[in-house]
Amino acid sequence: MHRNIRRKTAVVALGVAIALGTSLSLAKVALAVSAGPYSPPQQDCPWYASGWNSPQNQTYPGCHNTQVSVESGGTTNGNPNNGWNNSPNGNGGNGKANTTWVQWGNDQAANDNNSQGTPTFYSLGEPGQSASPHAGCLAFNTDGTKGGSVPEPAQTNPNGSAPGGKNTQPQSAKSSHTNQTYGCGNNPNGTGFDLNYNYYPLVCPLLTDAGISSLECETYKGDDTDSKAGTPQVKDAVQLQLDHGGQQNLTQITTQGALVYFGMDDNSDNGEHDGQGPGTSKQTAGSVNGSSDGGAIMVAFTPQSAGSTPSLTHPEGLLNASTGFCADGNCGDLTTQQETVYYGCGANTGENKAADRCPKSKKGSQRDAANYAGKQWDPYNCSSGGSQTQPKNQPQPDSPSQCDTSSSNTSPSGSKNPKGGEDYWRQQEASQVNAEPGFQFYEDPDAEGSPAAPLYPNPAVYVGTCGVILGGGGLSSAGDPTGTLPNRSFGLPPGTPFVNSAGQIVISTGC
Repeated sequence: MHRNIRRKTAVVALGVAIALGTSLSLAKVALAVSAGPYSPPQQDCPWYASGWNSPQNQTYPGCHNTQVSVESGGTTNGNPNNGWNNSPNGNGGNGKANTTWVQWGNDQAANDNNSQGTPTFYSLGEPGQSASPHAGCLAFNTDGTKGGSVPEPAQTNPNGSAPGGKNTQPQSAKSSHTNQTYGCGNNPNGTGFDLNYNYYPLVCPLLTDAGISSLECETYKGDDTDSKAGTPQVKDAVQLQLDHGGQQNLTQITTQGALVYFGMDDNSDNGEHDGQGPGTSKQTAGSVNGSSDGGAIMVAFTPQSAGSTPSLTHPEGLLNASTGFCADGNCGDLTTQQETVYYGCGANTGENKAADRCPKSKKGSQRDAANYAGKQWDPYNCSSGGSQTQPKNQPQPDSPSQCDTSSSNTSPSGSKNPKGGEDYWRQQEASQVNAEPGFQFYEDPDAEGSPAAPLYPNPAVYVGTCGVILGGGGLSSAGDPTGTLPNRSFGLPPGTPFVNSAGQIVISTGC
C-alpha cells in the first residue's frame, strides 16, 4: 500500500511467495486481501487489527500474521465459517465458527516505527526487533481449542470498543504474547494442550549482559524481551496448559468434515500495518476489510455437501481446494468452487454499517472478480496505505482528497465521486465479488488496494468452468514516475461480438 518502491516490491514478493508456496502446498496439500479463503477472523484478528493508525507497540491478543489450522464445520461462499461470513442475520460475528482441533499461529507484530528489518525485497524483522518472528502459539484439543479473535463490536464505533468489551483494545506486547484466552485458545473440557511461546525472554537478558549494544534486543514500554532481568525468564517464555477434561467432539468430522487452512498477510513484512480501522481518515469507516496484502490456502472435505447437485459454479461438493493472494492490486485465485473474495456494499466485515449502504441497484448483486463490466474504479492514488510518519502537509492516501474524483484525480472507469471518500467505492461495488472454478488474475476490487505499477486496472484473465475472460484494464499516468505515459484503456470496442462494456473478451458457459 505504501508508495515506497522497496515496500511495493516487498509485498509483490510476498504474493509471489504465497503463489509459489500454494503450488507446492497443493502437492502437499487470500484486504484488503480480496482473494482466496483469507480473512482476519480466520487469523484470530479483529477486522481492524491492521489499521495504519494502530497504537505503537501494541497488538490484539491472539491475532496472527501467519496461521495454520485444522478444523471442521464447513464453508460459506467458499470460505471457512468464521462467524461473520455465516452470520444468520448479517449483523456482526454472531454465526457459529468452525471447531478448531489443531492450530499454530505466529503472533502479529506491533506497529513500530523503530523496528529494523532486513534490507531485502521482503523485509523480515531482524532478530531482537519487535517485528521479528519470535512469539506464537500451538494448541490441540479433542473438544476444540475454543480460541479465536478478541471480542469486537458488530459495527465498529469511533474508538473501536464495545460496551463492556475491554478486550477489543490492543495491549502491550508482553500482555498479548502471554494471553491464552484468544488465538489458539484453551479448553479445559477436552483433552489436549495450549502452548504460548516467546524466545526473547530466554535470549534477550543474555544479550544485554554481554554488553554488546549491537546485539541487544529492542526495548520499549511494555516490551516482551525481559532484557533487564539479568537471567533468562522461563515463565515469560513458555506458558503451557494441559487439559484433561476428557470430552471429545472429533466424531463430528464424519458429518461436518475437515478443513486445513494456511494464511499469511503482510504484517509479516517487518510489522506492516496498512488497513483501515477506527480513527483513520474521514469517510473510511465503511471500508474496514483487514490487511491489504496476503493470501491463503484451503483444502476442505465436506461430506455434508456430497449430495449437492453439481453445477458450473460448484462442480463437486465432497472435496474442494482453493488458494489466492493479493499483493498491491495484483490478485490471483485458483479454486475448485465459487468463492467470494470481496464483500462490497452492505458487507459484514466489521465496518460501520451506516457508512456502507447499498444502493438499490447493488443490493444482493454479484459479479465475477475478473469481469470488470459495471465496475467503478477508485483513483490510482486512493488506498489505505497511510503512515503515522506522513508529513502533515501531505494527504494520507485514504483521505478524501485522494479518493474523491476531480479533473486531476480521475477514475479509470470515468466514475464520479465528488465527496464520498473511500467509502463511496465500496458502496458502489457488488455485494459479492466472486472467484469462479478455475484460475483468475484480476485487479483488487477493494479501494484499500494500491497498484504497484502504471497498469491500473490490471488486464484480467479467467479460464474455468464459467468460460473465458481476457483483457480490459489500462495504463494510468498517475502511476508513471516519469510523467510521460498517458491514461490509456486496453479495452476493445464495446459492441464487438463477445466483448463486454469494459472492453473484455467474455465467452460464458452460462454460470
